[in-house]
Parts: sequence; C-alpha cells; structure tokens
Amino acid sequence: MQSYFVSACQGSAYGNGAKARFGCCQIFGNLLINWKDSVRTVSDYKRTLHLDKALAVTEWKKDGITFKEEVLSSVPQKAIIIRLSATKSKSLNFKVILDRKENAKFFSNGNTITMTWQLLGSDGDLGIRFAGYAKEIAINGSKLISKEQMKLEIFEYIEIWYNRKRRHSALNYKNIEEFNNQINYKM
Repeated sequence: MQSYFVSACQGSAYGNGAKARFGCCQIFGNLLINWKDSVRTVSDYKRTLHLDKALAVTEWKKDGITFKEEVLSSVPQKAIIIRLSATKSKSLNFKVILDRKENAKFFSNGNTITMTWQLLGSDGDLGIRFAGYAKEIAINGSKLISKEQMKLEIFEYIEIWYNRKRRHSALNYKNIEEFNNQINYKM
C-alpha cells in the first residue's frame, strides 16, 4: 500500500521524507499494546466512537472477563490517554511498545517510556525537535480507602484531563471551574 501513497516529488524528497530538509508530513510514532494470551477466542467485540467527546471505546470478552479500552484525545492537553480495564482483578496482561521508524531515541525509566526525535534542517543543521512519552498510571494500584473514593479519584482524573470546558447538566449547565467558583463564593 505504501508504494501507492508516497509522494514522489521534491516536497517529500522524492519519497524519502524522513531524510528531507525540514521533513514532511509523517507520523509521530506508534504505540503498540501487545496482549499476552492473544490467541484465545474473543467474543462480544464492540467498537464505539464518540466524536463529541473525542473518545473511542472498544469492548470484548475473553474467558468470561469483559475488557474495555478507552482512548481519549485532548488537543488542549496535547495528550492521548488510554484507559484499560477488566471486570476481573489482575486480568490486564500486556506489554506496551513505543516505536518510530527513523530519527528516534528511546529511554525507559520505571513506568515511563520516552521517545525523542529531530528533523533535519537545511545545510546540515538540525531542525525541529519532538518528544513524547507513555506513562503507566495505575489508579487501582494507588492507596484508595473505598470504592467511593476510587470513583471520585477517577472522576477528578477525567475532569482534570478531559472535560474542563464541557458544561454539565448535573452542575446546572456550568463547567467545573464555574461550579467550583460558585461553591467557593457561597462558603
């Protein structure tokens, strides 16, 4: 397929964009999630796309356990957040790989994988630099006192990252900041 969709003009350095001055339109990188036990039969596979929330949800069952992958894109936060969950504790068993074909360096530190790369500039100079990372945040792994606290932690995590500007009917159609200001004002 790539042979049909690669531009062969000067703007892409005749199909060698990664080595072109200033680069060309190219992917930032690949985030691969390699599930262990991926040969077992999967059932009830379902994908849902919520364009208004920038959220893609994939659900499936394997060995009676329901798995869910939620992928949210946030332009203001410049982040893609992936939440993986299962109905049975300790069922998530996978390896995460951050990958890029050219001009990339990778570093690993505990639960974080970092990738940096730089485009070529003109006349041998180096061009613009990029960096990204994948970090594991285990909500269930943190010390939570109760299920209610965990629900609150998850809600606040989602609100902080994703829905700061969205107006909520449960908050009298105010966004989180307006609602918090109203509460603080009354106190």
